[in-house]
Amino acid sequence: MGQYSRRLSIIIGCHGKTDYFADTLDSFVKSPYHFKNAEILICDDASPAGGDGDTAREYAHRYPGLIRVLRNERNEGANRVYHKLWENSVGEYIMPFDSDDIFLNFDIDRSMAFLDSHLEFAASFGKKRLFDSQRGDLVESHGGDYSVFALSFNPRVTHNAMLIRSDDLKESGGYLPKCFRSIFPAGPDIAMWVGLGLKKKMLFEDEYRALYRIHPEQHISVKAQRYAQDYRQMQRELLEDFPDLWRSLYERREMRITPELKIPAVVLLGVLFRNAKSDEEAFYYLDTAMRIMPEDYAILEYKIKLLLRLGRSSEALALGLLMLSRHGGSYYVESVAYELIEQALQQQKVDQLEVRKIRAMVVEHFFRMTPEQRQKLDAVKRS
Repeated sequence: MGQYSRRLSIIIGCHGKTDYFADTLDSFVKSPYHFKNAEILICDDASPAGGDGDTAREYAHRYPGLIRVLRNERNEGANRVYHKLWENSVGEYIMPFDSDDIFLNFDIDRSMAFLDSHLEFAASFGKKRLFDSQRGDLVESHGGDYSVFALSFNPRVTHNAMLIRSDDLKESGGYLPKCFRSIFPAGPDIAMWVGLGLKKKMLFEDEYRALYRIHPEQHISVKAQRYAQDYRQMQRELLEDFPDLWRSLYERREMRITPELKIPAVVLLGVLFRNAKSDEEAFYYLDTAMRIMPEDYAILEYKIKLLLRLGRSSEALALGLLMLSRHGGSYYVESVAYELIEQALQQQKVDQLEVRKIRAMVVEHFFRMTPEQRQKLDAVKRS
């Protein structure tokens, strides 16, 4: 570990003039969490007079031992802002946050203690719950277990309140990792996720860590369009930087996938799967991805969904049970597996006694969990 003067650095970038930033900062300073061994480091990315930068400096004046503010004289964009924040942080762990969302108190010390004793994980993250100022809680959540393959379709990692070991972020290149040449404008998280994921695992914890504010600039459909553009750019760069890998995968040639090629290979296989011209091609790309990264649950998930679409419920059911046994212990993944198994059972045209037996197997698996595990799984299924 490096030499750090604080246990935790909360890093927040701000730009422009909004009605939300004071609420964001209040959610930290009024939290029951003590923050005695933490700092809140803010970067004002050239906000106008009377904007969020002035709010940041006002709070720094009120909380001098807790809040520090950096200032950019010209707008540099989210990736450079969060990279600068991380480089200027003094915490052993960093916790990035958006300037218009609300922090939800969770057991930060427990999460950091887990990362202290499990060095194979670089970060832990949770979920966010959607809300807006007029309608309140939208009873909808975003976020789920990390999957490299799902990056090609639907990124499930939430950046808000993600606890990241600073040394690991240094090893992966921070918010400007060398595995990408471009800056991704939709958010600072895409390149960071992939760069960090090349090095270590990330732990999903089934808990809400933030309220995600919906407003015109942050509407989910607008955000999704921006992310889609960024992912297309990410995929183009992988195609350009790994031409031999792409050609071998596209031509379905056997090749040795080194550890450094695992993530680029699985992301590119996701692109090929998405653009497959036949079901045979789609199954080939999924099976190849599964051989490269058998621990990635989303590859199984997409294969089961393809089988269900084709009416091959018996095979889908078998893979659903495999998903349940292989990834048991991940509450998010188990909830996905239960849903897919139920869909397969509803498609089945077998004797109802057999259906009841399979359902009993699933229930038996459920009751092998501890009471705490069952409660968490129930919470996932309800969310």
